[in-house]
Amino acid sequence: RILRVATAEDMNRQAALEAQAEGWLRTARRLAIEVGLTSIKVVSAEPILGGERLTFHFLSEERVDFRPLVMELAKVLHTRI
Repeated sequence: RILRVATAEDMNRQAALEAQAEGWLRTARRLAIEVGLTSIKVVSAEPILGGERLTFHFLSEERVDFRPLVMELAKVLHTRI
């Protein structure tokens, strides 16, 4: 569903969010190790337009409980994961 057409300001904001993605990715990788999730590989961080939510993509050979990582990311980044 389309709410409205993106403005130039919206596009600039999205570009700024995407520029921060590498830092978020490094943070997620560090936190994954800190919470003991050494078996996962965090591969990307995707900001949603507006910055109200971040989506992290990861790979793992086995099934893992990543809820501790999500809670730590939410605390550190102050956004919904």
